[in-house]
Amino acid sequence: MLLQQNIKKTKPERLLLTLFYVFTICWVVMLLIPFMWMISSAFKNQVSVFKMPPQWIPPTPLKIVLTLEYPSSKVAEDTLIKDAAAAIWIGQDQFQARTNIQAVQFEAVNDDTVFFSTSMPFYEARYRRKNWLNQTVLDASSIKPHYHELMKNIKLDLRLKKWRSKTGTTADSLLIIVNNVMENIPFYGNIRQVVLMKSLPSLLDSYKYGFKYAFSKGTENIFFGRFLFNSFWVVFWVIIIQLSISSLAGYALAYLLPHWLSRLLLIFFMATMMIPPLLLFMPLILIMRTFPLAGIPFTGIALPYINILDSYWALILPHTAWGLSIYLFMGFFKLIPRDLLEAARIEGCSEWRIFFSIVMPISKPVFGVMTLWTFYAVWPTFLWPYILSFFQDMTKWTFPVAIFFAEVQTPYPNVIMAVSVLATIPTIIFFFIFQRFIQRGFVFSGIKA
Repeated sequence: MLLQQNIKKTKPERLLLTLFYVFTICWVVMLLIPFMWMISSAFKNQVSVFKMPPQWIPPTPLKIVLTLEYPSSKVAEDTLIKDAAAAIWIGQDQFQARTNIQAVQFEAVNDDTVFFSTSMPFYEARYRRKNWLNQTVLDASSIKPHYHELMKNIKLDLRLKKWRSKTGTTADSLLIIVNNVMENIPFYGNIRQVVLMKSLPSLLDSYKYGFKYAFSKGTENIFFGRFLFNSFWVVFWVIIIQLSISSLAGYALAYLLPHWLSRLLLIFFMATMMIPPLLLFMPLILIMRTFPLAGIPFTGIALPYINILDSYWALILPHTAWGLSIYLFMGFFKLIPRDLLEAARIEGCSEWRIFFSIVMPISKPVFGVMTLWTFYAVWPTFLWPYILSFFQDMTKWTFPVAIFFAEVQTPYPNVIMAVSVLATIPTIIFFFIFQRFIQRGFVFSGIKA
């Protein structure tokens, strides 16, 4: 080892090594650029996403703080809500699509006391407008008939507190435009102050909108978390069934069957990898539309067929046994010393006990690799779940299908980027949990160069 360290590399070797490092770094950077752009865009509004030249650092979002003064703190609550609705909704109509303003905060004061305040982020207003309002341009006369619906479930703060004049940003030109808009709204109160303030929590607005409203059908809305749960549920059962079937089949091929039969079955399993998945979709649909339950043995009684297309099993079953998975398990199990297994048999252990008590603890690396591999193969799968989406209720959709339909329905790329980031997080977490098995698994899995 010491001798090898003292040997200097020749000039061609150093050049080749340098080129290798440069190529690898460039390749990694090229792969990371789209991912970093996705993360950056998820923190922007729809204006900043399309801005040229592109902005890698999201601009700081702003909010309008509008303070109206009333002659008395006993003003009717309906009057205050009408003023708040006009400020919020006209602000949303005027500024959302052209500026980095993300919310309007409304305050009602008497002398130096705030007695009413409320606010609404523009992502919430965007969803409500899509479902309740059809006007292209909003004004006070079009808002007032709908103010109860527009402000429904918005938190109203009725606590008395000291009012202090606020200091905003230096966006003077934008503040002039905001003042002109607010001054033209017929409020019941008098404008005391209009301020533009930084709103760092609004950086997460795309995530909030995407998680709550990424997919909606009319007034019915399904949280994006439901689609993530569906994907987790499908992947969980695929991993459990995949590891169970593949490990037991691999053990049988390695130790329990005659050599000629093991070879024949292995060739059959590996041959299934040569069939393009697209050719299997139609047979799978026909099979699952009339899924056969086993008949009662020796009776000739056939049980009825069932349609499992509108169930999680339609998403799970096509991934429950892979030929390559069986091959990897068999290759790993053959590396286990036979003497160890023979000693267990001499002691009277059954094959089940040998498998669960001896083989499985030794085989943690290959189980870890197959778990990670199965997760990465099934988690982002789109085409088969998309085909099933035409037969399934939307509450059973996986997240790739939900993102696809959200792209069609929601013309906001920052929202699509946000839900894509949310869907990427489990992949990263899963990798860090199982990464220690990767090298050990491939070293001992029986794969030979």
